[in-house]
Amino acid sequence: MITQSNKQRALNRRATTIRHRIALAKLLENGGKSVGKALIEAGYSIPTAKNPDKVLTSKGFRSLLHSHGLTEDLVSESLVDDIKNKPEEG
Repeated sequence: MITQSNKQRALNRRATTIRHRIALAKLLENGGKSVGKALIEAGYSIPTAKNPDKVLTSKGFRSLLHSHGLTEDLVSESLVDDIKNKPEEG
């Protein structure tokens, strides 16, 4: 059984990149309104920005969120809002 302290230690060992940190800072700046824009500003490619769950669900990014007290639910809600507000292509 994993205790809370062991779980926290496991989260801290996951690799967090500089781009993860920049992306989180940009997300916090814009209130989570544009995940794709934050990812591009952090140096991610346009295809990655169009599919942000690749970054947002990575172990390193989740670890970074956890260390800042942000929950996955909060991030998910922001992502859903971003998708709903994204203009349709075509």
